[in-house]
Amino acid sequence: MSKPVLLLAFANDREEGGQYLRNLPQELNSLRRALEKAEDQQLCEVVILPGATLDGLIATFQREKYRGRIAVFHYGGHAGSYELLLEAASGKTELAHGEGLIPFLSSQKGLQLIFLNGCFSAQQAQALVQQGVPAVIGTANAVNDDIACELAGSFYKALGEGSPLDKAWQEARYKAQAREGSQDMNRYYDTRSIKLRAAPSQFPWQAYYRPGAEAVRDWNLPDAANDPYFGLPEIPFAYGYPEDPFHFLERYKKEASRIFFGRGSYIRDLYHRIHSPQAAPAILLYGQSGVGKSSLLEAGLFPRLEAEYEIRLARRRPETGLLGHLA
Repeated sequence: MSKPVLLLAFANDREEGGQYLRNLPQELNSLRRALEKAEDQQLCEVVILPGATLDGLIATFQREKYRGRIAVFHYGGHAGSYELLLEAASGKTELAHGEGLIPFLSSQKGLQLIFLNGCFSAQQAQALVQQGVPAVIGTANAVNDDIACELAGSFYKALGEGSPLDKAWQEARYKAQAREGSQDMNRYYDTRSIKLRAAPSQFPWQAYYRPGAEAVRDWNLPDAANDPYFGLPEIPFAYGYPEDPFHFLERYKKEASRIFFGRGSYIRDLYHRIHSPQAAPAILLYGQSGVGKSSLLEAGLFPRLEAEYEIRLARRRPETGLLGHLA
């Protein structure tokens, strides 16, 4: 079974005169410890990019090993309204601009949550949700570095213990507010680097959910780790539930895709074989007559390919032979 991957990327400002985030190494270690139990229980795989560069980040998403498996992307470091500050191989910093980064992240299959734990990231969070990411956490302003570290640690601790995504987020917020209070919201902001025009009234971290993807609030690691469909595209919304769910020995067609189950591992295997850069030009799926090959393809695989491919189904005619039919 392919376990979900949690990608944790951290980038600091190491240039002379820059704004070095002293708590960033602590955040990295805190998140690693928070997810140790989940990783030991085979619920997830944790990939950490300290000193993350743009090339390294893109390459990690594109690795065949992780393709379609990265469920959570966490970024810790400096951010702006439409960019992330990453490190460069030269030791300096480089900007990852939203014009390219946002559509790239939005196109990643399997991604359930992006946590942008950097200042002024709310605009990016909203843009990511609008382009299809189910859930994104961002910040409305410059935030307190100490609280940012504690908040992220609390969230991933709960997520690693199996809590649903939204419950883990709400509990992390409540813990921060129990520790810091809510009477003086200034303490949640980095007032050393910004001058607030008025006393803030809201918690600076906000969770944004894509309309129509509310089910992501209940997403959790135990379910994802045991879900053979994890990382695969969802069944298109246009396919509802058939009036008669009982097909007996009749094959399942795409109109019954929402009630077709029990072949998840085969669907996943075929899906990834088709998408692999090393994919063969032809894939042979074989089995005895009546075992469900047509149902597997028509109700299980094809609906998950429609957004990317033009699918043509042609049934072989015995009188032409296989080679004649392909010709």
